[in-house]
Amino acid sequence: MNEDTIQNLGTFGYSLRLYYAVADKNAGGQRPIVLSETERRVIAFHEAGHALVAHHLPETDRVNSVTILPRGQSLGVTQFVAEEDRYNHSRERLMACLAIGLGGRETEELTFGPDRVTTGAENDFQVVTGLTRNMVKGTKKRLYIFYAAANAFLHALRVCSS
Repeated sequence: MNEDTIQNLGTFGYSLRLYYAVADKNAGGQRPIVLSETERRVIAFHEAGHALVAHHLPETDRVNSVTILPRGQSLGVTQFVAEEDRYNHSRERLMACLAIGLGGRETEELTFGPDRVTTGAENDFQVVTGLTRNMVKGTKKRLYIFYAAANAFLHALRVCSS
């Protein structure tokens, strides 16, 4: 939902409480698990790392909410809200997305040391790896198109000169 929709929820008889209930349901709902104080602290630093990196990079969406309550498959979630619809993404924006994805794990390492980094970043690594793979595939495609165009141009030059 965009901000206009959220602001108009009251107009239609809905409340933000309903909006957040729907958002929680879409995220998988709360899981009834008990985490130790140490685990909650690690998760809090991890999610704060995502939020801090996003806050300091210009090409990112605004952080909407951060929770360390387990939801669906994850132990914590940092949610973003897009300021506008995007159909094309700049390299700068994609690199910012990679930085945000790795920000949680990096914060764990900086805070607790390299030997105390947890497996909490597993999904972050999967998302970042997929994005990186798509970026490389896109680059290969552009290079292939450039290579094919250059070959066609050179062939045309040879034909014209003979």
